[in-house]
Amino acid sequence: PKEAALACDDIKALKPTEYSVLKEVARIYHTVGKFPACSSMIEHGYIVKPDREIGELLFYSYVYEDNFQKQHKIAVKLFKQCEDPRYALWGIQSMVLSAKYDHEAGAVFQIAEL
Repeated sequence: PKEAALACDDIKALKPTEYSVLKEVARIYHTVGKFPACSSMIEHGYIVKPDREIGELLFYSYVYEDNFQKQHKIAVKLFKQCEDPRYALWGIQSMVLSAKYDHEAGAVFQIAEL
């Protein structure tokens, strides 16, 4: 796994934008627990090539990081881009998880209930 992670770091440095490359490198990064490195690589890919597949890959990368706010943000972008209701559900679920596990966001939701 260590050698694979080093190879992925080399690939990441090339700033890939092809879905197939991003997906395979992400799989290895997730296996070795390099979640932030994975997300930053896919973020760049999505900025250069904002398509549905890379957006979904980015969403799932944020899931690995438990980054509910970024999950919500990309879900909303995907919903606006594709008008697929499942992305709206992803966004809603990200908000729920954020309210439950992110203490700062949870406080905002508690105030909103008043």
